[in-house]
Amino acid sequence: MLDVKYEDIISQTQHEMARIFYFLEVEYDQAILKEARRIRRSIIKLHPRLPCPPETQAILSQYDYKTKSFWL
Repeated sequence: MLDVKYEDIISQTQHEMARIFYFLEVEYDQAILKEARRIRRSIIKLHPRLPCPPETQAILSQYDYKTKSFWL
């Protein structure tokens, strides 16, 4: 089992893709990384900044989620 967080794929695309490829035991493909980056850029533009109240931050921190990233 591999734990993958959405925010890690968005903030560290190359690292996370390499980790997923390694886990799946498939050859790393640079073309897929380029496509993932292209998709990531278009997705980020669609998401506005979301307010995150202290209560929500407390819950997120229990699960090791970062609330001070560029997408939250």
